[in-house]
Amino acid sequence: CRELLPRATVITPNLDEAALLLGQPVNDRIAAARQLAQRFHSAVLLKGGHGDDATVTETLARSDGSARQWRFPRQHLTREQAHGTGCRAAAAIAAAIARKLPLSEAVPIAHQAAIDGRYPAH
Repeated sequence: CRELLPRATVITPNLDEAALLLGQPVNDRIAAARQLAQRFHSAVLLKGGHGDDATVTETLARSDGSARQWRFPRQHLTREQAHGTGCRAAAAIAAAIARKLPLSEAVPIAHQAAIDGRYPAH
């Protein structure tokens, strides 16, 4: 964590992974994402797919303390459909960064790519 995560442009932990990195449960998503961003000097997209709310809350924080949230309707995916959604989202973010899109534009793209497995053509 000390060597690899600070080299990342963005890290994408889910709620359980964030709790492990923080050493405590995530009760406040913005505070948790900010704490991770400051600790690792990297942007953090705290994924909300493992929650049980009616919406999926994605929280993006940067090491300067800025944060933003998006709320998407929760899709009811089968276990098979849900498997790999985090990897698809991370790949979509990498593709968006390669296209020089800001992270604030990459998050909704990544969320949709995680659900349907397709990166939108532009």
